Amino acid sequence: MNLRDKLDRYTRPAKPETIPAPASSLSSSSLCEHSVHTFPADYRHGTYNFQPTQKDFPHALEFLFPNLGNLPLSFDQIAFFDTETTGLSGGIGVCAFLVGIAYLSPNGFVVEQYLLNDFPSECDLLQKVCAKLDQFRYLASFNGRSFDVPVIEGRFVLNGVPQTISKKLHLDMLHPARRLWKHRLKDCSLKTVEADILKFQRLNDIDGWMIPQAFFSYLRSADRNVMERILLHNRLDLLTLACITHLILKAVENPREADFEHGEDWYGLGTLFERRRQVELAASCFERALEAGLPDPLGRNCRKLLSLTHKRAGNWDGAVRLWKEDLSKSGASAIFELEELAKYYEHRRRDFASACEACRRAITALEIREATSGAGAAALIFQFEQRLQRLRRKMQREKVCEKQESMSSYFSSYSF
Repeated sequence: MNLRDKLDRYTRPAKPETIPAPASSLSSSSLCEHSVHTFPADYRHGTYNFQPTQKDFPHALEFLFPNLGNLPLSFDQIAFFDTETTGLSGGIGVCAFLVGIAYLSPNGFVVEQYLLNDFPSECDLLQKVCAKLDQFRYLASFNGRSFDVPVIEGRFVLNGVPQTISKKLHLDMLHPARRLWKHRLKDCSLKTVEADILKFQRLNDIDGWMIPQAFFSYLRSADRNVMERILLHNRLDLLTLACITHLILKAVENPREADFEHGEDWYGLGTLFERRRQVELAASCFERALEAGLPDPLGRNCRKLLSLTHKRAGNWDGAVRLWKEDLSKSGASAIFELEELAKYYEHRRRDFASACEACRRAITALEIREATSGAGAAALIFQFEQRLQRLRRKMQREKVCEKQESMSSYFSSYSF
């Protein structure tokens, strides 16, 4: 073998290596798997009676989602929506391999689930999900506005499938749940609300952070037990979402009949109404919160908000009573109460002397606070000093007017 033959041997293209095709653990299909579960009318999810007796909520949306307008809401018009995805961070590369849609029907509460057994069936899943959601006016989720909906919208775009999900009236119940229960619960995750509010405990549940890896394991092994745990997790999420939604809608629609035992829950409901300027409803909730009992500093903040709702409603007697009670309890730390009393005496009673006294007490308290704790109170001291100077000018003008009136009456009675 000469040199040329040796070179040809090394430069000759190698025969392509035959790579065996991977064993398919699941049959590839262009159709997604569709399952339906119906929960009967007497089903209880934890302590919550699942079949709601109240289905119409004409005013709840106005308070919970004012951006949607004052629209009447019927519970059977809501599609409850939850996804399980191949990743937890979102983005166009994350796929929703399981979509659950639940709704109230005449036969009970129905949960429909659409599952990818392989990625070629994604277009079919998206089309069926869109067709099902089109039957409902509202879409309800738990943090879906930030995660579930953007993920599935991205998949619609990537697959070139027309969609209407972005046009749905979306009720993201995470935010009302936080407003109601953040003062009592360690967090407002769906699982925490489920355990502490509905008193429902899951058995043998798969954690949400494990689901993406479990799905890929299912694709490799076709172990149906793995997928059944994911499907159960998704169904329980939808049941909990529906119960929480109904509980919140019912409390907002009829706050005086809300079934709350804890003062923190009444306080949360009151703040919801207070943000919407519903002063009478807010005051009623704050009063119920104080009756049920609140720890400080939440209790004091509740009294502060209650006094402000009384003030907005024109109930000055109620507001002043709270300010004076808190002033007697808190003493030097009651800066808010002293400021409100100064405003009240100046503008409502025209009692400038009492207003001045409130300002002086506040300035003294702030100076002591700044000297002992080093807390920056200079701005507040300046505000009270400005108010005090204005009050003194008003008192001086009032004295001048009284003197002029006295002289005028003297000369009018004198006969020349």
